[in-house]
Amino acid sequence: MILLLIIIPLLETAAHPLGDSLNNVRSERKFGISLKLGGSYDVLGGLEIDYFLSPALNLEADIFQLGLLGNTKYYGGGINYYPFGNKAGTRLSPYIGLLAGYASGSSFLAGEPVQSFMLTIPLGINYIGKKGMNLSIDLSGVYASETKGSAESYRIRRFIVGPVPGLKVGYRF
Repeated sequence: MILLLIIIPLLETAAHPLGDSLNNVRSERKFGISLKLGGSYDVLGGLEIDYFLSPALNLEADIFQLGLLGNTKYYGGGINYYPFGNKAGTRLSPYIGLLAGYASGSSFLAGEPVQSFMLTIPLGINYIGKKGMNLSIDLSGVYASETKGSAESYRIRRFIVGPVPGLKVGYRF
């Protein structure tokens, strides 16, 4: 499944490297910055930047997020595929992605060190307005591996969470 998420977009982009770049908002406004709420396990929100490599492929980086259990350092990123992104005049498009993230900090509840690694698969819809307003809503499935405690005594827990709702509101340049 993961291989398909990588191979299909690359083949589609190779066949239409520029897409219908005339009147395509994803070609005209490639760079975006958004406030993000939810979208992954243990994430309340943060700041996200993204860039369209082509009208169908988008790179995303989460540069700071505040976690629900106190994880105050979160770094993540990945790629999103927009199957109708190459179509001229399309402001509303569904997407699917593959994102990875790492969080570390101290749990508010237990007061112990926590480290989490997450793989997230968002499925959502994105709208880009005429003046650059950007809005995305998605539901994500999340695989998480979490380590709690110190080097002397730690516990590892692996689990799947979902669907996790997410919302992004921002501006495209």
